[in-house]
Amino acid sequence: MKKPYPPCKGCTERVVGCHGSCEKYKTYQMDSQNYKQSVIAQTLGGQLADSVAYRTKRNNWKQKHVPGQR
Repeated sequence: MKKPYPPCKGCTERVVGCHGSCEKYKTYQMDSQNYKQSVIAQTLGGQLADSVAYRTKRNNWKQKHVPGQR
């Protein structure tokens, strides 16, 4: 899958705040999210990435809130 690029550069219909109503930009956002998900799945595997994120958040929480965990 090829990385999507925003359609805004060189757009003749570009105005301030147009992202909310631009169909090209909405399509780009969806393609970008799909690309990010595929990269995560290919590089780390979905479950591994989730478990690493969970352990990092849990350890950070413990350091702040549980006495004796520093």
